[in-house]
Amino acid sequence: MQDDRYTVQTAPGESRTVALAGSGSIELAGNTRLELDRDDPRFARLEEGQAMFNIEHHAAHPFTLHLGDDTLVDLGTAFDVRRDRSGVTVSVAEGKVAFNPRTGTSVRLEPGTMLAVPADSASLVLSKIAVDQVGEWRQGRLTFRQDSLSQIADRLSSATGISFSAAPENSDETYSGSVLTGPLRKDPRMLGPLLGVNVTLVGNGWLIQAQ
Repeated sequence: MQDDRYTVQTAPGESRTVALAGSGSIELAGNTRLELDRDDPRFARLEEGQAMFNIEHHAAHPFTLHLGDDTLVDLGTAFDVRRDRSGVTVSVAEGKVAFNPRTGTSVRLEPGTMLAVPADSASLVLSKIAVDQVGEWRQGRLTFRQDSLSQIADRLSSATGISFSAAPENSDETYSGSVLTGPLRKDPRMLGPLLGVNVTLVGNGWLIQAQ
């Protein structure tokens, strides 16, 4: 029933782990909102943010994660999902996940596979990812893969609790690299040499600009 649904939410820079009765657990990253069901631990809906799912497989009642119009069905696995204004990203560490299994866009994801579903495109992009990078935000690391400055600013704000914003940018310009969030909390300017950008304090936040 709809009345049994409830929301778990984290603030930017906060993390939280939720245990699912007989079904595993979910680790929420900062700035995440997740809907769960008190009577059905095999249901979840990620409204926004990022979470790592460690799910026990029940063949008769598989765990289903709702992502707007899309769904993920667990086949016994550990997987990470991010949903933000740029789209949805799914990365698998263990087991398998079925994306939209009952539609014509069905994709089965194996360990070391990442699926990106851009918000501005109907295309699905599959790529490889090192298994130890799946859910790496839990160890205080973020990896950017050809991300725009606005995507980087959004993820850093959620992970650190510090306000980052992006200057107007060339839409074709992207950045790749890996950063530790702990040191950035102490000095956000450290991002500059790591990604080859300029980072400037503006008011109560930090502005990221192309060099």
